[in-house]
Amino acid sequence: MNKLRILGLAGVLGMVASAGTITLPGTGQNVVGGLDQNYQITSDTTGLYTGTVPGDAVIVTNLPAVNNTVVWDTLPGTQWIGPAANQYFTSSGFVGATMYQTTFSVTNTANASLDFFVLVDNAVNIFLNGTEVANVGAGNDQYKGFLTPTFISIGTNFVSGTNFLDFQVLNGGNATGLDISNTPEPSTLTLAGVALAAVGLLRFRKRRAA
Repeated sequence: MNKLRILGLAGVLGMVASAGTITLPGTGQNVVGGLDQNYQITSDTTGLYTGTVPGDAVIVTNLPAVNNTVVWDTLPGTQWIGPAANQYFTSSGFVGATMYQTTFSVTNTANASLDFFVLVDNAVNIFLNGTEVANVGAGNDQYKGFLTPTFISIGTNFVSGTNFLDFQVLNGGNATGLDISNTPEPSTLTLAGVALAAVGLLRFRKRRAA
């Protein structure tokens, strides 16, 4: 492992460990009657959502699987949300997009920051107060954003008072859903921890050489 790669991984740990001024609730952490009280569905064109709009996002209880193996990863302490509880389909269809929204309050926009991890099937465009600020999959509705978490860091476009964060989840067919957490997977922390240890060793050797 070269030094540049080590420093890059250490930077990831720095992002993971640093506490932003805003804490975003994870999906599936405030559930009543199978519905997420923190995330609302504001529009849906997949044909899967049967509730009123806007309405609370649905907790996914039947995850997609291939040969009895679940294909979606899940972030620690969270549950997937979607337009319907069942996301295990044996036939194609349900192409479209589902828009999810959550809100939070900001008092000091100058120092505001928002960091979180995302898993998505398939891709997602993220909007803060109506402006796109990040994406996973770059609009590709065939992207497999459900296999590896993506770290999102937002530092602009905050307003004083109530802020609106929207997730436009694009679906190329079959299962669709969204998983959000402030905490990465243990494997991410382990990898980054190894990187920090390697950085410390490099610095120790440099001091001895001097």
